[in-house]
Amino acid sequence: VVGLSCADCMVEDGSENLPAGSELSMFIGAIGPIHARAEQRNGDRCRIRFVSPIDRQIVEHFGAA
Repeated sequence: VVGLSCADCMVEDGSENLPAGSELSMFIGAIGPIHARAEQRNGDRCRIRFVSPIDRQIVEHFGAA
């Protein structure tokens, strides 16, 4: 997971099995499940938009790591 914000993030998906529009549940560390939707592909990366924004404290925690 890179570029984590309250609304979305980017994930690496080397298999490219996550087409835009796919719904998914994901964990970021031990946080989750987070319900989300694949939005846009860029090579082996995919932008994931969270159905409900995640808490700012979660973003800050992982940003400090």
